[in-house]
Amino acid sequence: MKKMKIIAVLGAAAITVLAAGAAIANFQSDTVKASQNLEMKSLSVDIGVDKEFETGKSIFPGQTLIEAMNVKNTANTDVYVRVTVKSYYEQNGEKIFLDSDLIKMDTEGISDWIIASQDEEETVMYYALPVAEGESSTDFMNSLYLDGDMGNEFQGLGLTVSVKTEAIQASLAEEAMMSEWGVMPTIVEGVITEISE
Repeated sequence: MKKMKIIAVLGAAAITVLAAGAAIANFQSDTVKASQNLEMKSLSVDIGVDKEFETGKSIFPGQTLIEAMNVKNTANTDVYVRVTVKSYYEQNGEKIFLDSDLIKMDTEGISDWIIASQDEEETVMYYALPVAEGESSTDFMNSLYLDGDMGNEFQGLGLTVSVKTEAIQASLAEEAMMSEWGVMPTIVEGVITEISE
């Protein structure tokens, strides 16, 4: 098979912090004019990977593209995280999304992750537990690989694998997830048990 490029977009995403709104909403005064200093917290997460990604290498059916990955909280507060994985070929500037039978994400035995949606374009996952400052989630996949029976129809095309991470501060998470991500989590004693759109 001719060379196909893997472009791993491992995004660390800064997310709007709702701490300011929460602090203002919790500060009330009826008769005295007051001001309050607010400290804005930065939110960011990184993909945890133990190997370097190679780009511009040849890949073949049955080959593992990405091995186990997790998310590390580099923020200064506890966060809930969302991961979106996309994989597609490009031909003449047009994206060709692969059927999930052709490019497979192995999530067998993965714990504490909720797969909210999965189709040929993307897989969206939420970590059910808040990730403490400086800590990492469990792996969200064991590997991402091409089906061994894949034909030659993608020969010579560039393959893009995109892994996007996003974070929401753990305090007021329900409101923040609805506002920022358009989903409503059910959180019981700090654990996300369900995600609804």
